[in-house]
Amino acid sequence: MKNTIKFFGLSLLAAAALAGCGGGGSADGAGAPAAPAVATLSGKVIDGYVANAAVCLDLNRDQICSADEPAATSIADGSFELSLVGLTIDQIRQANLLTIIGSTSKDADDNGQTIAEAGRSPFRLMAPASVYVETSGATKTAVVSPLTTLIAHEMRGTENASLESAEAFIKRHLNLEHASNPFADYIVNPDAALHEKARILAATFGEVTRALMAKNGMLNERDASNQAFQFARENAQKLLDDVRGNLTPSLSMTAVVQNVLSGYGVIPAVGAGPVTGACAASFTLNQFNQITAGMTLAQIDEVVGCAGVLQGNTVVYSTSHGPMGSPLGTISVTLNNGIYEALLVPSEVVMQNGVIKGFSENQKTFVGPFLP
Repeated sequence: MKNTIKFFGLSLLAAAALAGCGGGGSADGAGAPAAPAVATLSGKVIDGYVANAAVCLDLNRDQICSADEPAATSIADGSFELSLVGLTIDQIRQANLLTIIGSTSKDADDNGQTIAEAGRSPFRLMAPASVYVETSGATKTAVVSPLTTLIAHEMRGTENASLESAEAFIKRHLNLEHASNPFADYIVNPDAALHEKARILAATFGEVTRALMAKNGMLNERDASNQAFQFARENAQKLLDDVRGNLTPSLSMTAVVQNVLSGYGVIPAVGAGPVTGACAASFTLNQFNQITAGMTLAQIDEVVGCAGVLQGNTVVYSTSHGPMGSPLGTISVTLNNGIYEALLVPSEVVMQNGVIKGFSENQKTFVGPFLP
């Protein structure tokens, strides 16, 4: 078992380039048999079964669901169906299935609550499409889960890693039995051990992604997710052991994961209270909206790093790191239908040593001290 937590600045991994697109074959291939076609690919998004998650076939593996890539939204039982008309077998098999689970998605493990209502953070999942689409064109029901995510991440991040070697590596790191199938639906074919590990990994992906974006305003969700996957990869055995050792009936899986991660120093301690002196945060306005939308006020306090001041239905956060303690900018969060939604109000630009230290109407950027 690992004795230390590995968490450090990671070089962002370049997306693997796909081989040239097209139908394949030579121009004079008259009479050659037609390449097999795949019309659709069905699958399920699983932590528990996840509804209202965005799913796409990420053809260029850039971890962005582009407008020209097949896409769908999962339904109540986690199922989805992608139309693959017009794509070659090679294009499909070289792609990843990418799932974006947002604050309004619903995980069956959360008893009907949305991700936000359950106090969880949004996260991403992946799976290599080649597992579910054979070279012959035959398909089987795809599974996109936290387990498949680590395998897809290993294939993407380790040069020339084959599916087989990536699967073997992740199985060793997760202490999976040799006969365990990380690509299987562990709910329809009940496997409590796989399900528990998947739940721990999913919570870790979300919490580490959120913490990284809160600490570094230049980091987008995709890149923060990659670093969260890498953190889980590097620390899987210790993380799983520590979370399992702290599970109690009175705490949710997310709460236990948060406690363990805060113990590692990866995320701020839950309920640690405001940071003395000023808010400690760094993100663009769009990132702040993305990070905090749908959270409770207490959760937003934690992300920003200090307690806001309630003014009617609006909570105002301000910094005081300017000359003579002058405020550098404000973040306003307004109550809307019982949920606090981030509505940021820029102030005039405040410069300090040639660096923007406040809000700008044009750049819409707030730069403050990073969380420790």
